[in-house]
Amino acid sequence: MFNDDQIRLLGNVIEQFQMYTGNSVNYVSFLHNDFEEVSSEGWPRKNEILELLSLHLSKLPKTEQRAKEKFHEWWRTQ
Repeated sequence: MFNDDQIRLLGNVIEQFQMYTGNSVNYVSFLHNDFEEVSSEGWPRKNEILELLSLHLSKLPKTEQRAKEKFHEWWRTQ
């Protein structure tokens, strides 16, 4: 699904987020939030990726909301 350059890019972005928050990262939530923000031009399979990730998001609304809030707080600093 991802080529080597995309994997490195995602790894670097996750690392930046983890350094910003100082906490462990829920990778599924982070990637879902990230793919909601990025351009489809840069990620042609964006919708397919979002659908696959959606299947694995937390079923607890408060947990997902907190993850989304942390992500958006970080995203605004980028």
